[in-house]
Parts: sequence; structure tokens; C-alpha cells
Amino acid sequence: MVMTATVNVVADGFLPQNLTIRNEAGPKGRQAVALRSNSNRTVVFGCAIEGFEDSLYAENGVQVYLETDIYGTVDFIFGNAKAVFQRCRIRVRRPIPC
Repeated sequence: MVMTATVNVVADGFLPQNLTIRNEAGPKGRQAVALRSNSNRTVVFGCAIEGFEDSLYAENGVQVYLETDIYGTVDFIFGNAKAVFQRCRIRVRRPIPC
């Protein structure tokens, strides 16, 4: 799972701005993590996180998402982090038949 993420963050203080992080694996019934953050003090600002299943894995730490679009179909935001989402748009995609 974690080794297939498009972006896999393990260092504290991750501060991306105005990025699109996309996993294009598609709806094949497997995880397609776009961003896995095992980072404390993460602040994601003005980004787009795009995937199908399990797009955002907020694994651990304290994380803040500001003005960020998050796209997915099923269970697409998950993890054990203490996460705050402020002025974000959560976009549910219609599943594509396999």
C-alpha cells in the first residue's frame, strides 16, 4: 500500500503549495494513494489530491489542509493523523465500471 503512493512523506514539516498530486491507477479495486503523509506539522495549501480509492492517507501526526481539493470514490480520506480541513473541497467521483 504505502510503497505505491505517488508522494510518500516521512519528514516532519511538509509544506506543499499549489501542487497537484495525482495517482492515475484507476478503479481496479486496489488502493491508489496519491498522498501518504507520515509527517507531523504538515500544512498542505492550495493543492489538489486526486485518486480513486484511498487518495489521501493521513497516517500520523498533526496535519492541516487549507483550500485543497481532494478527489476520490471510496474511503478516499483515511489514517490516524489529527487532521484539520479548512476551506477544502471534498469531491466525490462516480465509480467507473470495471
